[in-house]
Amino acid sequence: MEKVIIKSSPRKVNEKEEKVDKVIEDSIQKYIDGFNPLEKIAYEIARTRLKTSFDIEKSIGFKSR
Repeated sequence: MEKVIIKSSPRKVNEKEEKVDKVIEDSIQKYIDGFNPLEKIAYEIARTRLKTSFDIEKSIGFKSR
């Protein structure tokens, strides 16, 4: 008996991923827009100095929203 492997189409997966990415991007932007002036300064310092080590999605403030 031959195994049948059913795969979802790559296009649908990519469309779903794009939608999820868009929702996350919108959430991040809303989060950043809500920063007070001091938080904006701290965010810019973290983003520019930590570069790839900084991930706003993993930050405590973003997670607790």
